[in-house]
Amino acid sequence: MASLSDVSTPRLVGDRYQLEVAAGWRQGRGAFGGLVIASLIRAIEQHTADPARVVRSVTAELPGPVEGGTVDIAVEALRHGKNMSTVRAALRQHGEIRAHAVAILA
Repeated sequence: MASLSDVSTPRLVGDRYQLEVAAGWRQGRGAFGGLVIASLIRAIEQHTADPARVVRSVTAELPGPVEGGTVDIAVEALRHGKNMSTVRAALRQHGEIRAHAVAILA
């Protein structure tokens, strides 16, 4: 089985990130929550693209199960300040938000 780092790194496709959720990373109906949240954080880090700003805080929710297959992650900077950024990511599958997170980077 591939490592969490390998399977949780989304790739940029157009203006969104995509991730392929492998069946081996599931428990019950959905993917492990750690995999899902890690993919949101990685998309936020890639979108911010500033090595001086690291994730300091994350608030995340998983309102629905993330099934195997392709998911889309939309990332939006809510605010970029002098010393801190607030960034949001939403993971969609089959037209529904299955997970979302807000991160503080400083």
